[in-house]
Amino acid sequence: MKIKNIIFDVDNTIVKNEEEDKLEYKKVLKKYGYDESLYNDIYRSIGNYDCDFTRENIYYNLKDMTDFVNKELDTDFQVEFMEEIIEVIGSKFCREALVTKETLEYLINKGYNLYVFSNFYSRIQKERIKNLSLDKYFIRVFGSDEIGAKPFKEAFDNLLKEIGATKDECIMIGDDKRTDISGANRVGMKAILLDIDGTRDLKQAEDAKDYIVIKDLKELENIF
Repeated sequence: MKIKNIIFDVDNTIVKNEEEDKLEYKKVLKKYGYDESLYNDIYRSIGNYDCDFTRENIYYNLKDMTDFVNKELDTDFQVEFMEEIIEVIGSKFCREALVTKETLEYLINKGYNLYVFSNFYSRIQKERIKNLSLDKYFIRVFGSDEIGAKPFKEAFDNLLKEIGATKDECIMIGDDKRTDISGANRVGMKAILLDIDGTRDLKQAEDAKDYIVIKDLKELENIF
């Protein structure tokens, strides 16, 4: 079966995460009267929510994220505060794209349908992609609050149902072996690991077996 649909992850696949981005949290902390030095802890805790929480829970939820961060950091943040933190990610965490418009245009001109599937809130990821002027290239952006989180098989089944495709017609591109690659392989989908720093493929990940490794998304023009 010929590949028809290419599904991209967002963080460190479409959008490059920068260390200085987390400094934007300080502005929100100051606004709510919290200790600004907590900015790095919050950044790390939200990452832990993605890694730890989604091992047992398939859908992202802002209240669950708030409770997770409060328990991990022994704080009493309100949902409204965390919502503003999430908004900062949408508006500020999108300084550099790892994929060029030329590569996306090449894939579209070859007849491929491009989608996004991210372990984050769909509305926020749509905003980030739009801020980089890449939104016109993607048919739809799916988030884990909408169809479930990677690497759950149910989430990938939901994705296939939403786009009306079979597993053999799709390929997943991402930088995380546990979520992107293992998740895709669990549903029988092929995958591409973006290993821009040479460390991603070294990590162990259950079920990550059927994939190839690239170091630059420009390589997609040779693959497809």
